Amino acid sequence: MQSLDVRLGLLEDAHRNSDYDALARHAHSLKGAAGSFGACALSELAGTLERAARTQNAPLLQSLVDALGPLVRVSVAESTALLQNKAP
Repeated sequence: MQSLDVRLGLLEDAHRNSDYDALARHAHSLKGAAGSFGACALSELAGTLERAARTQNAPLLQSLVDALGPLVRVSVAESTALLQNKAP
């Protein structure tokens, strides 16, 4: 789950630099990582972000990147709690 934080940082850097190709790649990677541990909402948001990056939809990208950080943190917390056999 730590890799999600790393992936989020790379994605945010690509967004700040308007590097749409890198943004799409990092969103795709995040989508797969999230999907691999059942974070469906995060995976779906990352997929939407990937598509927006490929079309260079800057206004949509900003709102998606803004929503992504909190969702990553919630997904990591929930997964960590599950792994520790605790309810979130």
